[in-house]
Amino acid sequence: MEDVAVSKPAPDLYLEACERLGVDPAATAAFEDSPRAPRRPQQPDSS
Repeated sequence: MEDVAVSKPAPDLYLEACERLGVDPAATAAFEDSPRAPRRPQQPDSS
C-alpha cells in the first residue's frame, strides 16, 4: 500500500493494481472480505 498516495476506501489501490495487471478498471470487479469495509469500493470520477 505504500505505492499509492491514498489507501482504501479510495480507489487508488485498485487503480494501481489494474495498471500493473494491464487491465481496464471498468472491466473489473472488487470484492471486500472485511465486515467493516464499505459496501463497495469507491469509483473514480468518470466525468
